[in-house]
Amino acid sequence: MAETYPIGEGDMLFGKPCAARRVYSVEALRRDLGLGYRQTLELLQANGFLTSGGDVGKGALLDAQALKPIVERFSGAICQVAAQRRVNAPRAQFDALVAGGILSPIAGSPVGRPYYDEGQLDAFLASIKPRVEVGEGDGGAERLVGIQTTCRKAVAGAADVVRLIQKGALKTVAKSSEESGYLAMRLDPQEVAAALCLLKPEGYLRSTLARYLGINETAVRYLVEAGYLTQVRARHPHSRKSIRVVTYESVDRFLERYVPCKHLAEFVGEGTRSVGDQFEAIGLKPIPLSPAGRGRVFLRADVSCGLRERGNRLRSLKHDDIAWPDL
Repeated sequence: MAETYPIGEGDMLFGKPCAARRVYSVEALRRDLGLGYRQTLELLQANGFLTSGGDVGKGALLDAQALKPIVERFSGAICQVAAQRRVNAPRAQFDALVAGGILSPIAGSPVGRPYYDEGQLDAFLASIKPRVEVGEGDGGAERLVGIQTTCRKAVAGAADVVRLIQKGALKTVAKSSEESGYLAMRLDPQEVAAALCLLKPEGYLRSTLARYLGINETAVRYLVEAGYLTQVRARHPHSRKSIRVVTYESVDRFLERYVPCKHLAEFVGEGTRSVGDQFEAIGLKPIPLSPAGRGRVFLRADVSCGLRERGNRLRSLKHDDIAWPDL
């Protein structure tokens, strides 16, 4: 008996078009996505529809229902080179915007070959729309420079500067009559630098976090190296120098599972050493903090008042006020 396959959308059955697609051939999928054959195979492999990069043939059939999310996300998607042209941003600046979370490739893009949604790119351009247009000879325009120069003079990352524009934190946002898109932006570096001083890094310096947790910096360093906490690069809000901060998110995750002895002592109104000794006397051991580490941290689930302490702290916890009290 001859092998048969479900009918696909656009095919004819008894002279009438089918209403819904049941299967996709690789070639039909390629046409709908607007990609090349090899790029389509890479996309299928990256999303688990193919187990190898081998040539499966343009006529190979795939379940259209399973592929529906891929088709919805990637139809009309453009590669990174085309995305850079669309926003008119150099490769380094584009990469900085992606690293800073301003732009993001479509989820499920093949490794090393990101694709971008044109709608997201257009929304980004709309979010940094300049207020005025200036020409090279306009009065006062000499103090305004492009966004790349602004980043260098203000010692700032492209993502930080873009966020200031998007939040409306800058009075001077102009457009060069000679350029378009991202490279057309003209800003005052001094205004940007002043505005950046108001931005608090979303994380703790090791010294500040050590005081907050009641341990020493060596212990904090160990917790970072052991994977308990996550440390990332940021800019100091005053000096704009590169610094490392422990992210608020990782501190939240850590405090969900562990409780510093200092926090327990504050909750019960006793001394830190006394509380720690009481817990160890009943057999509770703190987690290791390296030989040179100082301070004690317990598993929250082992401590009778651990959950109540966490609930009480959540009502007043504001990381910004703890990490950067002077800003």
